[in-house]
Amino acid sequence: MTQLNNSEAWNPISTFSVQKLLLVCNNAFQIPIWTRRKLITKVGVQMCIDSGTLIHPDEWANDKQRKQYCPISIHSARIAWLVVNGWDKPLELDFGVPSLGCYTYPLQDGHHRLAAAVFRNDETIEGSPSGATSEIEKYLAKPAWWQAKMPSNVSFRPI
Repeated sequence: MTQLNNSEAWNPISTFSVQKLLLVCNNAFQIPIWTRRKLITKVGVQMCIDSGTLIHPDEWANDKQRKQYCPISIHSARIAWLVVNGWDKPLELDFGVPSLGCYTYPLQDGHHRLAAAVFRNDETIEGSPSGATSEIEKYLAKPAWWQAKMPSNVSFRPI
């Protein structure tokens, strides 16, 4: 059994490509996620930003009845808050284990954060993945071997 020393501690947070994730996760600006018919629009999010209508994402998170009937404008305001203020919580992703017949929709938590990343045109987003490593690696911003071997303070410049 291999043991890791303190400098090699496993980091469960990985950096994912937003565009690759959108291949398997719903884009709130293209598919109705929270309502059956209405889409979140970038114009709606921008209007919330311009008017200062920002709602902290946790404000409605624990009220299931309010959350169930939450109008699209509230979702836009939650995304707007994230666009303006950012976030430090990674997406929760589960890629399943296809070799065992276990398939799952990957994005377990973080639709508003992913929508904010799309709105801001972010290239990458942090996520806490679970599932088959072969599936996880398909969506990473950099291959796993790169993340494991390169210290965070080292940058790569091709020759």
